[in-house]
Amino acid sequence: MRQRPSTSSPGRGFGLAHLVLPIVIGGCSFQASCGGKTIDSKKGEAIITERLKADTGLEAKATCPTGIKIKKGGTFDCTIELGGVKGKVLVTQNDESGNVSFAITEGFIIGAKVEAAIAANLKENGLAATGVSCGAAVRPSVPGTFTCTAQVPDQALTIEVTIKNQTGSIDWKVLPPTAPPPTAEPAEGAAPTEGTAPDEGAAPGEPPAEPAAPATP
Repeated sequence: MRQRPSTSSPGRGFGLAHLVLPIVIGGCSFQASCGGKTIDSKKGEAIITERLKADTGLEAKATCPTGIKIKKGGTFDCTIELGGVKGKVLVTQNDESGNVSFAITEGFIIGAKVEAAIAANLKENGLAATGVSCGAAVRPSVPGTFTCTAQVPDQALTIEVTIKNQTGSIDWKVLPPTAPPPTAEPAEGAAPTEGTAPDEGAAPGEPPAEPAAPATP
């Protein structure tokens, strides 16, 4: 049984060991020939664009090379763009009739998908997040890290997300809270920084002596 983590130690007790959130369009096949001897690149671009937009809800664009001869087993790359971020798909020719399939090889991290996955995992562990934010709506799936924030009862969590590869596999963990900086203590024997210094020779606890009246000529 999975135990609910302690909210006083948010860095331990939960987090996905391995989460895969790529844009999955692999296995999508279509007829990319109009009866000729080359691939219809415009048709391919339109189908890839439609599929990306349907999967993400974001504006997409695809650009494929022209003049690709039909050949079973042949491959070529198309450039794709999603939310202003560029990626790549590999197109594979399945037969000699122009039927092809394609899959993303350089993909994207979709902020909304990561946010939803983190919120769901926190909920499984007994922490209802009122909001999760990962910043950019789309980012390239380039190995590295970025942070998200999640608001749970009584505290805000900082979550480190690690992009594992170019197809969109990620790991994530909750970081421990940052400790406040220590308060500086005055050094022993240091002179007070505020107030009036006591008169020399005055006994401890006695008020300073009144200044002498000026002499009368």
